[in-house]
Amino acid sequence: AKSERRTPLAIAAEMADAIITNDNATGISDNIGGRAAYDPVTKSISVFENNKVVRLAGGSADDPNIYYLTGISLTGNNCDLVVQPPGEVVVYLEGDFIVNNSGSVNVSGTPFNFKVFQRGGNILFDNAGTIHAAIFAPFSNIVVRNTFEMGGSLVGNNVTMRNSGTFYYDEDLGRRQNRIHDVTVYGWLEVAATDAAPVGATP
Repeated sequence: AKSERRTPLAIAAEMADAIITNDNATGISDNIGGRAAYDPVTKSISVFENNKVVRLAGGSADDPNIYYLTGISLTGNNCDLVVQPPGEVVVYLEGDFIVNNSGSVNVSGTPFNFKVFQRGGNILFDNAGTIHAAIFAPFSNIVVRNTFEMGGSLVGNNVTMRNSGTFYYDEDLGRRQNRIHDVTVYGWLEVAATDAAPVGATP
């Protein structure tokens, strides 16, 4: 397990390794039938059917399973992305991360067990879903809206919460020796729900 401070430069080097060495071929499965959610050519996960499940096999704390993906899209109703068998997963993502329509990601696991390091693309969590994850996406625009619940940690270029989208920080992440990223609070401002989104945020 890595214990050094995670920086965009360090993550870029890790991502280069993940492109070559990863658990995509053996660790991704689904119950869709007729086609696979994971495309080995584009290295992306896409689910538009309803009530489907995509599974990422987990590894150990000292040897987490590594996945390199160019996109994650769960747009069918009530779709789930789960870690099964349980364990630790690290996803290196170069593309969009979209979950909506009551979709869920890692709801039975802890945020520490599902880490996402994203370079490129944006994030949209929409319409009454749930995700438990530690997400480091310093160059991405992130929108959480319409009663979607995000639990864990979240770093992005612009982060917008609207229409009863919620976020809670999992304090267990701060107690872990394996550092995901550092956050320093310089100041804060409580805003009303009707306040406008930050300039540059994706609606």
